[in-house]
Amino acid sequence: CYFCLNHRQCRHWRWSGPMDLLERLQEIDILTVARDLGLEVTGHGKMLCPFHEEDTPSLVFYTTTNSFYCFGCGKSGNSVTLAAE
Repeated sequence: CYFCLNHRQCRHWRWSGPMDLLERLQEIDILTVARDLGLEVTGHGKMLCPFHEEDTPSLVFYTTTNSFYCFGCGKSGNSVTLAAE
């Protein structure tokens, strides 16, 4: 339950307001989110970009900043934007 949004009985549940919720969501490991979405990430944190057609992996995950960037189409974001799109 890494989102803990609908699980008030979860031991992780704590509501301190919308900013706290956004901060907690942004802390979720981006590689975990990608894999949970069914995206195939290589061992080097790269994958084919799901936002455009391509033959060579150009989307890179940066685990230190919990973000991603596609060198093909320029799409970027964090675990929240990846799940939303």
